[in-house]
Amino acid sequence: MSDTGGVAERAFFRDEFHHRTLVIAARDGSVDATVPVIRELLAGGCRVVVVGRDDGSSGRLATALGSRAVALPESVDALAGLWIDLEDTGVRVIGVSEDPAVPAARLAGRLGVFKLVVTDAAGGRGKSFASLDDLDARSGADLVAAAVRGALQAGVGGVNVCRAEDLDTELFTFDGAGTLFTADAYVQITSLGADDLAVVEQLVARGVAEGFLRPRPRAEVVRLAFSGLGARVGPSRHLAGFGTLEVDRYPGENVAEVTCLYTVNRYVGEGVGGQLVEGLVDAARRAAFDAVFACTVSPRAAALFARSGFREVPQHRVPTGKWDDYDAERRRLLSAHWLDLDGAAPSQVHQP
Repeated sequence: MSDTGGVAERAFFRDEFHHRTLVIAARDGSVDATVPVIRELLAGGCRVVVVGRDDGSSGRLATALGSRAVALPESVDALAGLWIDLEDTGVRVIGVSEDPAVPAARLAGRLGVFKLVVTDAAGGRGKSFASLDDLDARSGADLVAAAVRGALQAGVGGVNVCRAEDLDTELFTFDGAGTLFTADAYVQITSLGADDLAVVEQLVARGVAEGFLRPRPRAEVVRLAFSGLGARVGPSRHLAGFGTLEVDRYPGENVAEVTCLYTVNRYVGEGVGGQLVEGLVDAARRAAFDAVFACTVSPRAAALFARSGFREVPQHRVPTGKWDDYDAERRRLLSAHWLDLDGAAPSQVHQP
């Protein structure tokens, strides 16, 4: 089993799959890569249907999972029997004579499952997330595209496409390794709440370890989270990133700080960061702040702020309280960014 995800990270995804049903189209029949992932799903209380070729690969998968290969259910009675088997054993393997992608998609739609997973030697489709509209230009001969389209149109929450050897990373880590297709826009920006705090703390720890975020006391992380926004993705709406708005630290300045902005690696380049910044700026505007600012050591984040309308300014242009007890070495690496909400130019405020 891959150790790509940390213990807490894996526990988060195991909980996400608990009492859910997944259909896996095992197109390459890779027992070594597929079986350990299915076992972990089962250990977490997930129900799994595996659809593979009946050329022997489905039989090998069934044997490895302690199950048996059965035919694709065609009647409602057969579908009901499959469900009872799933409730009793947690897993069932189905053998088909054709490429399993499309039959698996049809079955996923009939069962109304949470997720369809399609293994494909080509891996994902060049991006971490895509919608149904992204399939419009694909050829009808592309069986994976046909499966994705059919499943989403039948109401399946999401379809993951990845290589068999990447299943563990795709399903149990924030980084992922394939493409998740959803019927509609995959990102929603919402307020953070108490049930998000455990994941926020995990992601802050990742951001600190990667050098993007500075270490903060736990109480400060939690306090900031209650004024923050989260980017939720996919059918489960788990957090792809978050950002917070510091509104209490600079009394008398009437400025807010966009801080603790972090996007999981998988979602970088997918527009998540930009939507978070836009949401935080809107929140500052509604609260009648004159301006917002941000500081970062990341060139990627600096470019994001520039695209969001911020201007880079010297560090002395931001409130002096920003630097209380601030690490001098980290400060040396920072760039500062400013956005007026009332029309004032950065040069007109916070002069030394």
